[in-house]
Amino acid sequence: MSPRMVARILITLGIGMGLFLWTMMSLFVCTRPSLDIVERWEQDPAVSYDGAQYMLAVYEDGLDWRGFPFDLRTTHAVYVGRQTQRLEYGHSVRFSFEHSLDLVEDQIRRSQVDWQRDGVWLRTPSGHRLFVPAEMFTGGR
Repeated sequence: MSPRMVARILITLGIGMGLFLWTMMSLFVCTRPSLDIVERWEQDPAVSYDGAQYMLAVYEDGLDWRGFPFDLRTTHAVYVGRQTQRLEYGHSVRFSFEHSLDLVEDQIRRSQVDWQRDGVWLRTPSGHRLFVPAEMFTGGR
């Protein structure tokens, strides 16, 4: 095998490895959840759990690739945990909001939260409800 042929093979392998790494990095960046908070509700002061203040937040959890390439949607999750600026310590549940003519973010903002002694309810305009028991987000779990 001539040195020129070896050089061509090495260049081809280098380009192939570069394209592979670029593809892997692109997939990582595209599928990484943003964790951007769409809406948050603070604990009702009339309800007390363990002395800490809690919040319920709906945040962007990533992308739903099932409809790719024609329908690529953002997925959301519901977080209930201590009141902080970031999603640090608490309980998260993936939750699908109704995809209709309304923007999902508008539906999230129109949702209602009901804090109760045994947990917290999230009610969406579409009628869906999610209950997170207090023991899932209190007591240093």
